[in-house]
Amino acid sequence: MKKKLLSISFFLVGIAVFSMKRDQLPIILPIQNVTFNDASSAWIVTGKNDLLYTANGGETWNKIPADIVGGFEYTCFVTVQIGWAINKDGQVWKTTDSGKTWTSISKLDDKSLEQITFVDQKNGWIISPFSIWRTEDGGVIWKRHISSSPNRPKELTHRVYFLNSKVGWMGGENGAIYSTTDGGLSWEDKSIENSDMNLFDFFFLNERVGWVCGLPYGGIYHTQDGGKTWQLQKLPYDSTNIFSVYFTSEKDGWAVGSHKLEKPSQNSEYGGLVLRTTDAGKTWKFAQALESDLWCSRVYFANSLQGWIAGRNNVYRTDDGGKSWKRVLEAPEMR
Repeated sequence: MKKKLLSISFFLVGIAVFSMKRDQLPIILPIQNVTFNDASSAWIVTGKNDLLYTANGGETWNKIPADIVGGFEYTCFVTVQIGWAINKDGQVWKTTDSGKTWTSISKLDDKSLEQITFVDQKNGWIISPFSIWRTEDGGVIWKRHISSSPNRPKELTHRVYFLNSKVGWMGGENGAIYSTTDGGLSWEDKSIENSDMNLFDFFFLNERVGWVCGLPYGGIYHTQDGGKTWQLQKLPYDSTNIFSVYFTSEKDGWAVGSHKLEKPSQNSEYGGLVLRTTDAGKTWKFAQALESDLWCSRVYFANSLQGWIAGRNNVYRTDDGGKSWKRVLEAPEMR
């Protein structure tokens, strides 16, 4: 099974949960972006664009201030040592020492970048709402491509997922999903019909078997033919938003998001939700409520026992296959 190196921005999640209008000011979240690499390593971009990183499972965290690292917004690591980052000015940075030091290697003519991802030390992609940038030399030279199918009206795209240097998927608003077999030079429409789901995450075991998830009101779709057809999987709650899905085997998987609380707190009607499946998603069951966060936005497992969950304010870790979760980072509110 391909190891998924995971990185996600929480900004879009904040917009989704609070249904922010386009003309309102952006939401500044305590945790803006998170990247997990293995059972011990994680990198966090805070709302102030500082970079936090740990190499011991969250027992201790190191901090690099935003003015030193260029005000990063998104990061990606292919090994514990080698990673990349982008900032709001379109600069691409690289590290070869786990994030202790960074070097600016290129700059894109695009200031609406939303995700950076690499599958190895050469091949990577950066996505923006209507474009996708591709590199084949480790991030020095980038080529821009249009990110939608000519047979479909353009939809804003927010997520890209690659299995290898050739095969990948991209998605965004209104159930829009596209696939590529040539590294992103061309895309085929694999969208979910009659869906208004905003797609937040992909997970594929191979070129045929995968899952996508999003909102509003929950949604995990499963494909067994590379995205030609999608089946909606049943969730245990109706008022549920799903932001991330991850599988440790063909049967065992996790999903996280938010759900409406039976007893709302003074601050919110919603709380973080963790779901689990042992039958490839035919049934999803309640696993945990992490109500100290309004939502859980990312789940990652290094193996069947050791995993991470990121929420709005907190990062959690498990060593017992999700039976218990320990909070290893609490990010303060932005003032």
